[in-house]
Amino acid sequence: MDDVNGILKKVQNKYIEILYYVSEYKIIFVDDKEMENVIEQIDSRFFYDLYWLYWNFITIRICAIMERKETMSKKNLSIPLLISIAENKKLNCLKNLIIKKDNIEKKLKPFKDARNKAFGHYDLKSNIEKSVFERLELDNLKIICSEIEDILNLIELELGGTQTLYGARISHGALKVNKVLKLGIKKRNELKK
Repeated sequence: MDDVNGILKKVQNKYIEILYYVSEYKIIFVDDKEMENVIEQIDSRFFYDLYWLYWNFITIRICAIMERKETMSKKNLSIPLLISIAENKKLNCLKNLIIKKDNIEKKLKPFKDARNKAFGHYDLKSNIEKSVFERLELDNLKIICSEIEDILNLIELELGGTQTLYGARISHGALKVNKVLKLGIKKRNELKK
């Protein structure tokens, strides 16, 4: 269980999975102003629900990858576990890993609050009092992701590997959905004339 290379690869795969969903979310809801108009014209609760499904899922996953190294005597596949193994292996980058993990923890707080009190389960007190949570910001998620990438790359480089550029992903699913919806709205508008 202390195989730093094996754990690193598994954490990288989980992180890449998170990036895929963030990329899909951004394609549909952030990057394309024309798509924003399409969603408004469709005027369906579906996109509101989809927006929240993405945020719920991304929040739960980003918190999971930052979960403490162990829960109830069971190890978690997470960045803190990876850092703990790096500490046991006496990797030279340990100080930088801890600084980056601490930076992540600061930005992660609103995500953890949302996960723990609303997304992961229904916290009774929060629901009775109708608590308002700190807003989850895409910019904070980008900072968290950047720090995670730095941690993964610091370990990879110290183990003799190469730096990975994680952000370059193509999300064909969301692009196809956008294309079909834009085409459908265009056709609908032509038929209205």
